[in-house]
Amino acid sequence: MRIDNVTIVDPLNGSRTRGRSIVLRNGHIASVFSSGDAPAETSMRVIEGAGRYAVPGYNEMHTHVLQKTDTRLAYATMLAQGVTGMRQMQGSEDILTYRAEQRLGLTEHAPRPLGIPGGLLLPFNAGSTDDVREEIARQWDQGADFIKMILTERDVFFAAIEAAHKRGMRIAGHLPRPSGSRKPPNRASTRSSTSGRARTSSYPSRPLRTSSGNSRTQSCQYRAGWPDCQAPVRCSTASSKTS
Repeated sequence: MRIDNVTIVDPLNGSRTRGRSIVLRNGHIASVFSSGDAPAETSMRVIEGAGRYAVPGYNEMHTHVLQKTDTRLAYATMLAQGVTGMRQMQGSEDILTYRAEQRLGLTEHAPRPLGIPGGLLLPFNAGSTDDVREEIARQWDQGADFIKMILTERDVFFAAIEAAHKRGMRIAGHLPRPSGSRKPPNRASTRSSTSGRARTSSYPSRPLRTSSGNSRTQSCQYRAGWPDCQAPVRCSTASSKTS
């Protein structure tokens, strides 16, 4: 399929480029070029964009859609709103089992799942450092992509980060209450405000590509909800910060 005469918006800098054509193959963007260079004769389906705006698909980084009894309407609504990727923020052993058995209805008519956790880690199932390590190991075996935790004590929180990072997993959830300080509890975490609550996602050290094209390893504090962005809020090897 080809879409002609659209204005492409670059979300990195907000720039707009008019008169462009986009070729899609197998659900992915294959090429982008000037509509003036588009061949008049083609076997593919052609849609006239008539100057409308085209942007990359949005990622919904905090959804509970998989907890719905019937997800079909929710999937259709998300796609209609331009959401092509989603991160489920509360999972369960059943949801992970259904995904493994391809029973979640995640077809081409649904946003692509970016991550699904296991059940919430709470004081009831992760009340100690030993409990949280055992629960993370169990969720890893179930196929969880990351760990979601809330209302835990600080020692449990840090034990969870260590246990999850050993398995290459990330932690998302609410920050524990600081002890005598209003600062975030560790530099390996990120904090944002969602529904009036502080939330965090932690990431192990990993290679990042610099503007010169070289790779270096950094422990970075990222904007919550954007685990793969290249704009860290704070890095242990960098002196600059972005807001």
